[in-house]
Amino acid sequence: MDINEFNRTLADKMKKVQDWVQGEDIKDILGVEAVSHYKESFENEGFKDEETIQKWQEVKRRDPDSAWHGHSGQTGKFSQARTIAKILSGETGELKNALTYVKIDKGVRV
Repeated sequence: MDINEFNRTLADKMKKVQDWVQGEDIKDILGVEAVSHYKESFENEGFKDEETIQKWQEVKRRDPDSAWHGHSGQTGKFSQARTIAKILSGETGELKNALTYVKIDKGVRV
């Protein structure tokens, strides 16, 4: 391969990369990854940045000394399951399951 052929090949490859980056497929990939990242926060009970997890503030429903210990938002009564349930998990998982993305002109919105 001579330098001219290399330049043509490189230009063709760069055009393909640019078309892909500006296309619709990358938006789906980014949207799925973003939603997955946010949903992982619910499992981790905190936000992850690189390898560090910044834990969310502990909830009173898991504190045995709190008047809110075991409080169920669904029934308004004590629930043993709520004393160990994850933070922001709710009893239905609605908040976590509500995470979606939409494609916009220059990317995605979560």
